[in-house]
Amino acid sequence: MGVLQRILAILLFILIVIAGGLVVWSWLGPPAGPAAEAALASDDAVTVEIEPFLSFDPGNATTGLIVYPGGRVEPEAYAPVARRIAEAGYLVVVPEMPLDFAIFAPSRANEVIDSYSGIENWVIGGHSLGGAMAATFAELSIEVDGIVMWAAYPAGSVDLTGRDLETVALLGTEDGLVSAGDVEGATSQMPDGYAVIPLEGGNHAQFGDYGDQRGDGEPLIDAGTQWDLIAQYTIDLLIRSES
Repeated sequence: MGVLQRILAILLFILIVIAGGLVVWSWLGPPAGPAAEAALASDDAVTVEIEPFLSFDPGNATTGLIVYPGGRVEPEAYAPVARRIAEAGYLVVVPEMPLDFAIFAPSRANEVIDSYSGIENWVIGGHSLGGAMAATFAELSIEVDGIVMWAAYPAGSVDLTGRDLETVALLGTEDGLVSAGDVEGATSQMPDGYAVIPLEGGNHAQFGDYGDQRGDGEPLIDAGTQWDLIAQYTIDLLIRSES
């Protein structure tokens, strides 16, 4: 084996090790908690489906919300908030991402939109990294009428100025992973009317139900209270997007 072939073989081996490590790391992400598991049960108000996407369907909805999960977070972890929103009459879809990272499939919302022909208005949103990728999708799509950012802000290259989109960002005051400065600083990239709403006492991890997150702040409110706030502000945006 020549020198070049040996170098290529070593590089290939390194790439395989890195890829394998990334897969294992993503698999070791936090599982959805008990509140999320309970919210996955269908009842007379909401039908929950797992395939082809995790969806919460109240029946006869004409407006839908797509939620991109945060990095290494299972879609099921957002079931408590998704169910609350669906109970208000909106279809909510939380698509699975490759290796649980939305950065690997920022256009996954197109598959969701194509799967629900009865939905007339779409809003896209996401938590943390998922929110950033939702903004990336919205920049390239004319299919959405609004964006809701859960503890998230767009990448620096994203420009949504001049777009006719309802937008809001929700951020816990005790969030230890995303700063208010970063979220408020995105104003110059977002459409007119962009607003940052503080969730008093909320933190980063309580946007879902997957346990504590390293580096996060201690919440001053319980998870259920934070989920209620997230759902209500998101529903408010969904209502505005329909007008």
